[in-house]
Amino acid sequence: MILQKLLLPSEAICNNKEMYFRGDGISLGEKGIEIAKGGFFDTDTYFNSFSLIKWKKYTVLKSLKLRLRLKGKCEVYLCGVYIDKEKVIRRKFDNKPAAVAEAKAFKTFEFEFPEINTELVYFRIKSLSATTVIESAEYFDDTSESDLKDVKMVLGVCTYKRESFVFSNIDRIKKTILENEKSCLYSKLDIIIADNGRTLPVRVLNRGAVSVFKNRNLGGSGGFTRCLIEAKKRQIDKGYTHIVFMDDDTLLDPNVLERNYIFLKYLKDGYSDAMIGGAMLVLEDKIRQFENGARLEGGKFVFKNKNLNLSLLRNIIVNSYEQENNFNAWCYCCMPLSKIDLYNLPLPLFIHMDDAEYGVRNHFKVINVNGICLWHPFATNMRGASIVYYDMRNKLIALSMLGGVDLKEYAVEWLRTFRKNIFVYDYNRTLAACDGIKEYLKGIDSFMKLDAVATNKRVLKYNTPWVPASDVVRHNVTAPEKIDSIWKKRLRKLLNFLLPCNKIRVVRTCDISEADPYRAWKLILFNPKNNTCAVYKKSRKMTLKCWFECKKTEKLIMKKMDTVSLEWRVRIKELTSYDFWKKYLGI
Repeated sequence: MILQKLLLPSEAICNNKEMYFRGDGISLGEKGIEIAKGGFFDTDTYFNSFSLIKWKKYTVLKSLKLRLRLKGKCEVYLCGVYIDKEKVIRRKFDNKPAAVAEAKAFKTFEFEFPEINTELVYFRIKSLSATTVIESAEYFDDTSESDLKDVKMVLGVCTYKRESFVFSNIDRIKKTILENEKSCLYSKLDIIIADNGRTLPVRVLNRGAVSVFKNRNLGGSGGFTRCLIEAKKRQIDKGYTHIVFMDDDTLLDPNVLERNYIFLKYLKDGYSDAMIGGAMLVLEDKIRQFENGARLEGGKFVFKNKNLNLSLLRNIIVNSYEQENNFNAWCYCCMPLSKIDLYNLPLPLFIHMDDAEYGVRNHFKVINVNGICLWHPFATNMRGASIVYYDMRNKLIALSMLGGVDLKEYAVEWLRTFRKNIFVYDYNRTLAACDGIKEYLKGIDSFMKLDAVATNKRVLKYNTPWVPASDVVRHNVTAPEKIDSIWKKRLRKLLNFLLPCNKIRVVRTCDISEADPYRAWKLILFNPKNNTCAVYKKSRKMTLKCWFECKKTEKLIMKKMDTVSLEWRVRIKELTSYDFWKKYLGI
């Protein structure tokens, strides 16, 4: 069975060649990959190397083979790569070519990798003729289909007024999989779309394997839970075994779904309940990985391999190492439906923390494999202060269920962290933190009565707007003064509230914490990437308000946290049942 097909760069998906191959004397033509005499073609890349160690650990893979269809004369090398004492070691097995392949017309050649234990394996082709042309290449093995698991996937997409992304992804999936009988996923994939914006043309999309459901705008948690509910309702009739959550504003190569599907078919029985986590790559910088799974422990997040440049071989190897992740972002996340029931649904958190809480609560074994990923756009400006409200509220709700932390101490510590924003005039970020904590302390009954849409509109007012920057802003950018002494920093903060401030300081940054407020009454953040700016003004009135709110909130924490957190812990399952969600979604 084909395990992994050779992928090539394209304008529609990703045209960064170093993500797909390396070499010399290579050109991509209509007939395939053309390699000039003396040139070589390597697949030690993110998309085209093979994660052998992971396949050996998690799957029933018996032996790994390579199938090439080519013409010309070339040397074929079977290779492995690993890191030994910080040094990247490339190894050609037997230190010689596996074979010299020669054919005047296109011919298929097959090779078997030796029994080895390198992190990644790949192949190299060196051309000996004027031109060697590779028509196709794929890793495969001889395991019978009857010896593999029966898998049928459903792709759950939560969307809110992102028609262009949704249509482009669906069109690619249709051409590559749904309408392509040669695809391994043909008739093995359905798509469920929860349309939170209620703007998608249902009559156009709602055909065949695609189902669209108009949904109340209850954020990502509401949209993905709707997808999950509809998948569970149809699980027996449709034969679904797994659901893949996918964000709407993403770029997906449908071949990723095929790789995900094949990996699931080969899983050992001991890992049949595992979550397959997709990596989140940056749409604006396609060789950069933003995130690849994560771990939540003791109220703290651990992100390994964040912001990796995946065009570099060392990083590709490191990214393949086993990590103790216990959740994966729902940007791309594949879960077994056998481990999910309608009375163990996600929490209604609107946005933020729903994926982490659900993954940790269900004790998923998370497996991340190179090449299973998508691209997600990232805002170049600083995230709005409104997200702090959800951060504080949702973390406390989630940790009420998960435990592992003293919530009273945790809440006070985080509140004091956000209190520091007062010193850089980002008052709304401090107030949003207080707001989120107080909302949690109102208890579960108050939370269940919240109008999620109205609440979101209210907290969005905390955001400082980014507006087009004028010439005056662009031409008056200053570099913040670097101060190493912590005592000098504290003294400057104190003096800044006692001395008159008459300066306007423009800083080239998207993070207000990097701005120096000393003797400035106005701080302007300037983002040259999109020529926008955000303005923060000093206000004694807002300073006093924030200090008062922080003190008031801290007193509430000390007074109510023990009682309220116990109530949340005892009753929180009321929020994860189908009965609750049915009423909440209005279905």
